[in-house]
This record gives sequence, structure tokens and C-alpha cells, in this order.
Amino acid sequence: ELLDVWRYNKRTLAEILFKAASKSLGELLADPKYCGGSAGMLAGLHTWSQTLAAHLHLHVLVTAGGLDAQNRWRPAIKNCLLPRKVLMIVFRGKFRALTLKAIQQGKLTLPPSMPKARLIGELNRLGRVPWNVKIFDRYTHGRGVATYLAHYLRGGPIGNNRLLTASDSVVRFRYRLPAANQAGDRSRQAIATLLVTEFLGRFLEHVPPKSMQTVRGYGLYSG
Repeated sequence: ELLDVWRYNKRTLAEILFKAASKSLGELLADPKYCGGSAGMLAGLHTWSQTLAAHLHLHVLVTAGGLDAQNRWRPAIKNCLLPRKVLMIVFRGKFRALTLKAIQQGKLTLPPSMPKARLIGELNRLGRVPWNVKIFDRYTHGRGVATYLAHYLRGGPIGNNRLLTASDSVVRFRYRLPAANQAGDRSRQAIATLLVTEFLGRFLEHVPPKSMQTVRGYGLYSG
């Protein structure tokens, strides 16, 4: 719902997204009910789907525990780190509050199709619906997960191995189907065919503004 706003305010909304996610995780994990310590967080901005369509989200690797005020290690109490619904509510609230503040301070460039009152109304509506927050169980292979994320981010929106054919008119490439679209033992692979202009438009949308930091560390990983 906010993709048009994102296209006009990539740097500002990225700051809001990183801040809302890191503060939500940090505050909840500081609660003794969940961990009681300062965890390490490594967050990577990811703006594309498998078909190069805009799909703005963060991937965050979080240590399964943290240091308390006495610098003692406190392991996470739950294998799944935090309750998904609790994190969703806190994150949703922080993202909306930071975005509304940016609107009031004039830090957002509003798209021509979305005047200020309509954007505020949309944010109010979004405060009453579920947001997509996923939490995975603890991994036993931390180094492997970190390496996977590094390759995932460094590879960009699409790797050469997914490109099939290109001509003056169209580009064809492979993409992975979501699990929900699988049926029986059918392959998870499908083929997308896009006009060259549309392919380039989708690809270039994911080029971040100059000097914008797209991978950030927090807590034990800050700096």
C-alpha cells in the first residue's frame, strides 16, 4: 500500500524501516520475559521479489540471546525467539508512528496521487490490519546462515544463472514459485517473460540511492 511513497522517499523510509525493526526487536529482547539482554542484530534491506517486482522488507539475523547489564550472557528463553504477533504489533506501531512523525515534520515527499490527508488515513487503516512478520526457529549453523545472507544480498535482484534468453523485445528468466503455489511434486520453478523496457524498469527500481547503507548492525553487532 505504501510502495508509491517508497519510490519518492527511499532514503527516509529505509531509515524508518531499519529503526522500527531494530528498536522493536531490541526492546522486546531486553524484557526478561523473552531474554533480558542486548542481542546482536544484522539487518539487510531487500526490495525485490523473485519476479523483480517491488517487495520491500528486511531480513534480520538475531543472536539467540544477549548480554545483560552485568555483561552476563542470557540465552533466549524461546526457541522461536519472540511471539510473532507481539513483534508484529510493536513493529507496526513503531513504523506507523515514525512515518506519521516524518509526515508532520515535512520530511516525506508525497506522491501526486496521495495527498497528506489520504496518506494519514491509509496509515490509520494499516494500523488495524495484520502485517507480515516472520520469525524462524533458532538455527544451529550460524556461520552458514550469515554466509547465505551475504550471498543473497550481494547477488542483487537477479543472478546471471536465472537469465534464459534476451532479445531486442523480451527477456525471459526463471523464478521460484512461493510454497503456497506448489502442487504435489511439481517443480518450484517458473519462467517470466517481460518486455525489455519493463525488465529494465523493474531492475533499476532496486538500485539504492547513492551512499544509502543497506546492511546495518545493532546491539552486539553495532558498528
